[in-house]
Amino acid sequence: MNIPAPLETIADLVAAHAEKTPAKTALTFVDVTADGGYRTEERSYAQLERNGAALAKRLAALGLRRGDAFALMMANHPEFVEAVVAGAMLGAVFVPIDPNQRTGHAALPRSSIRISARICSTRSNAPWGASVPS
Repeated sequence: MNIPAPLETIADLVAAHAEKTPAKTALTFVDVTADGGYRTEERSYAQLERNGAALAKRLAALGLRRGDAFALMMANHPEFVEAVVAGAMLGAVFVPIDPNQRTGHAALPRSSIRISARICSTRSNAPWGASVPS
């Protein structure tokens, strides 16, 4: 029996799907609008890989390297997943921080993990022109 080797990271998984089924939907996020309606936002595997690679390139240009940790403080939306994919592409470690948490868990990463970069978003519809402060 020929069993393929397991994929190593989420970036590997996204790349494999982007190659085989680039237009297939990878993510669907649903937002509730101010008037109580719904708005959906999707990413295909190709978009997820492309946007993750663009952010990985920006992070690398800022000096983020394999093994470095970066803080990721943003709400749950497609750019969060793109940032996770970017980190996996670089071999960096993402440290999620809940933007609604003002004490306790939000303060923990600063004191216990050396953070090399921070990505904070209030939602600017990135891909990836959003601010990525170092």
